Amino acid sequence: MYVGKVVSLEDDYHFGWIKAEIISDKGKSLKNIPYAAPAFPKMFFVKPKIGEYVFVLVMNDGEANGQRLYIGPLVSQPDKMWEDLFPTTMLQNAPRPADRSIDNVAISKGAMPEDGDVSVLGRKNTDMILTDNDVRIRAGVRLTKPRERIVEFNKDAPAFIKLKNHEDVLEDKNGDKTKSTATIVADKINLISQNGDEHFNLSDTKEGISDKTMYEIFEKAHQLPYGDILCDFFSLFLKMYFGHTHPYPGMEPLQMDPDSVAFTQKYGSNGDVDRLKEKLLSKNIRIN
Repeated sequence: MYVGKVVSLEDDYHFGWIKAEIISDKGKSLKNIPYAAPAFPKMFFVKPKIGEYVFVLVMNDGEANGQRLYIGPLVSQPDKMWEDLFPTTMLQNAPRPADRSIDNVAISKGAMPEDGDVSVLGRKNTDMILTDNDVRIRAGVRLTKPRERIVEFNKDAPAFIKLKNHEDVLEDKNGDKTKSTATIVADKINLISQNGDEHFNLSDTKEGISDKTMYEIFEKAHQLPYGDILCDFFSLFLKMYFGHTHPYPGMEPLQMDPDSVAFTQKYGSNGDVDRLKEKLLSKNIRIN
């Protein structure tokens, strides 16, 4: 096994092959450096970048030009997840001072998985963390500051999905017991069906949903109503509808009954649609 520097990502058939220069390749042209195939299944595949380092395994001892496998990329520190062209701290077993460790920097707390967690880390600021009875899929959770060599936990509206099985069963004020929860957290939440009222392009080849389509969702998808406020609206409306009286058909009531006053104060009158929207509809959750 050797340490190799990635010098080519040319891979016409998308096998995941690379070329990595090891000590016996010094002086060779790129054409004469053998390809190396990934040593891990493609389900767990990360392709290194040019200039990064990998472990190169030569299949047969003494045959450096024979079949090769690689493991990598080698990433030395959390702040180098995006790209690590100089992984000397890993290879020489010389970590940074303890006071700069991610475990000892307050703003780094929560940015990376904890010891014992099973995790999948994205190159920059995404990850999936599996802990005891808890799964979190997170996006925008880290801010990397290369000059300070610090990874900061991003508290400014990261998006995440949290699935939790509660060993200590949660019980609300009504006595309802909750054993498991699924929570989606973001500035805007869209629940979009392929068969919904508005057809949006949900098959962008790069992102699945492009920013252009996202703006269309903001504009055209339906705002989700607040169920409890909707119930209150209809309750007051029905009280007002059945409780008010007219002296004669077609004439306005002699006086505003308490239910009508309460309804008007809460939800306006004379078809004030904007006020109703503000009261009844969520600005941040949309469906189709």
